[in-house]
Amino acid sequence: MINSRNNYRSELDSILPLVEKPARYVGGEWNATHKSQDEVDTRIALCFPDTYEIGMSHLGLKILYSLLNKHESWAAERVYAPWPDMEAKLREHGIPLLSLESYTPLRDFDVVGFSLQYEMTYTNVLTMLDLGGIPLRTTDRTLGAPLVIAGGPTVYSCEPVADFIDVFVIGDGEEAFPELVSRYIELRDSDMDLTREQLLKEIAQIEGMYVPSLYPVSVSSHHGLLIVNQPDDPDLPFPIRRRVVEDINQYPFPSDSPVPAIEAVHDRVAIEIARGCVDGCRFCQAGTIYRPVRERDPKQIVDTIIDGIEKGGYDETSLTSLSTADYTCLEPLVKMLGTELERRNVSFSVSSLRASGVTESLAREIARVRKTGFTIAPEAGTQRMRDVINKNITEQDVMNSCSVAFEEGWSAMKMYFMIGLPTETDEDVSGIAELGKKVRELGKNKYNKNVKATCSASYFVPKPHTPFQWCKQEDIDSIKRKQRMLKELGRRYRLDMKVHHAETSLLEGIISRGDRNLCKVIERAWTMGCRFDGWSDHFDFQKWMEAFRLEGINIEPYLQEFPIREFDKPGAPLVQLPWDHIDTLVKREFNAREYMKGIKAKISPPCELPVKIIDGRPTAIAPSHEEFARVAAQPLLCYACGLECDLTKSREHLGKAYAMHEEVRSYEQRIASVKELIEQPLVELQGLRVKGQGLAPTPKPQPSNPLFRYRTTFEKGEQVKYLSHLDLTRALPRSFRRAKIKLGYSLGY
Repeated sequence: MINSRNNYRSELDSILPLVEKPARYVGGEWNATHKSQDEVDTRIALCFPDTYEIGMSHLGLKILYSLLNKHESWAAERVYAPWPDMEAKLREHGIPLLSLESYTPLRDFDVVGFSLQYEMTYTNVLTMLDLGGIPLRTTDRTLGAPLVIAGGPTVYSCEPVADFIDVFVIGDGEEAFPELVSRYIELRDSDMDLTREQLLKEIAQIEGMYVPSLYPVSVSSHHGLLIVNQPDDPDLPFPIRRRVVEDINQYPFPSDSPVPAIEAVHDRVAIEIARGCVDGCRFCQAGTIYRPVRERDPKQIVDTIIDGIEKGGYDETSLTSLSTADYTCLEPLVKMLGTELERRNVSFSVSSLRASGVTESLAREIARVRKTGFTIAPEAGTQRMRDVINKNITEQDVMNSCSVAFEEGWSAMKMYFMIGLPTETDEDVSGIAELGKKVRELGKNKYNKNVKATCSASYFVPKPHTPFQWCKQEDIDSIKRKQRMLKELGRRYRLDMKVHHAETSLLEGIISRGDRNLCKVIERAWTMGCRFDGWSDHFDFQKWMEAFRLEGINIEPYLQEFPIREFDKPGAPLVQLPWDHIDTLVKREFNAREYMKGIKAKISPPCELPVKIIDGRPTAIAPSHEEFARVAAQPLLCYACGLECDLTKSREHLGKAYAMHEEVRSYEQRIASVKELIEQPLVELQGLRVKGQGLAPTPKPQPSNPLFRYRTTFEKGEQVKYLSHLDLTRALPRSFRRAKIKLGYSLGY
């Protein structure tokens, strides 16, 4: 029986004044979807195992929230991990973890879905299940318990949490998630009188669904870890193939997502302009699990952003993808957006810019309203190391990008690197600081700028389903020595040198390549008080090491260099790894070949795009009519990695790029002609002359719109009474923009 909303709200009100940022827990945001109990027959909890501020920034959750709530009889509601002070108060007062929309406990939902983005949030999953009144382990749940599911990038190596999740959704969720819910409802409402195991078996037969409790495990003689075996039941798929949405344009990005009540990490309208990546970096898991590249229609992107700005009241937007510079229509899209956003005084940024993809026109458009940060990711400090990881850029690409940024007015540059990569030497590590020094000197000597150059060096974690999945993870003492080296060089070269918490990355590596034995370690660490392990001020490495000791698990096998083949002979079968029962659709042999090429510092070209060799390096070509014709003559399918990518899609994207280039050129010409007309003296336009003076003098520029002062009276009602002063000062301008009240802005110095 679901308790009433008001009863739980009154109980919450008794503890919210006692916790940090109470507005995290009350909901009521603009654009949130509320449905009455009479309207719906199925309730779905969308759970994000981190704070409200991080979860509200996650694009995948926004897509599913909008998509699921389009079903009239379904209600999708949001739940975020409570901060430790809130967890303590909930336990002290016996209040369950509640959804934001209807204050419903997790135990009363039909489906509870977790978005798993990062291994260091796994203890938060257990916190949310426990506070929500749901047994931690699948074996302890009865037929009446909610169906606990999970999706996201870490489910491609999900054995460390296999004992806690009923069903993993492997791949894109836009089609798979609603299909799972529909099948669950069908089974729930049928007369089949199923046991919970039988229900799970029925769901496991949906493509992309992995139900770990139905799959046996055994110890591998090659590396000593547990691997998942094919079950005896022929109805259960093996391996489990990931789901792929072929055309993401069929699922338009939502423009009416809930507006965060408090400041989110990414507090803006953000849209995924493409899914997948063509670059083939050997360290990158996302580059594998999101293949092939699929682009959103540029006009759909423009419409969504403008609609999202108007419905949400935002003053900032961003274009996101794994490699935004590779979006076929990027420059015409940015030009068209720049014009639309400038007149609305909305700034925008472009994430994940490859160093070779930054042009003068692109930088100029990004800076039209106000400059956001300028970030590039060389990933390695020397060309040899960039060739090892297949980062198809050169030092000259980096310097050219920085030069363009300095030319357009930027004076702060942030660069991302990794240390601990395969075959890395001290020379490669010092190359990070040397490159940062060159960037700083470029700004100072050529552009006379006092440049702030920030170099951020993370600890490389070998990820499953990548060419580097077989690599040994470098030991923590060696990493700390390299971190000290970078810090010293940073001081010498006057760089802001940042390094990641080594112990956190070490544990991330253990869990990401973990097997089902780690379930008991994670549960033990959770019972010992581990929470928010991705937050450096909450992470307790010693507790985690004690949890491993108490459960009798040695960490070294998870950090080892894994054997590639069952015996040392070309063509021998590949050794099965703890995650190989998940089929990403990329051939395992492809990853093995790329691994061997990486060790030898041999490069591979980007996939799908027109490529030619320039200065001995594979280089993607800017679209031209000649290249478009050449690509049109290529075979229809590419089989290189096993995905059988349809190259006709690339041709369609190129065609759209040309069409949009022409549209933008026509648009710019119209704007230029109107601007020229406006700037002429009014009497000249009318064909009039002032007697004895020739043309009338040009009047002084006047504000295009007069400014008005408004006196506003407002009150903070029950739903927003926990907003802080700063949150309120952010909420009011957004309200004015949503109401289409034209605001006056500073014109600068």
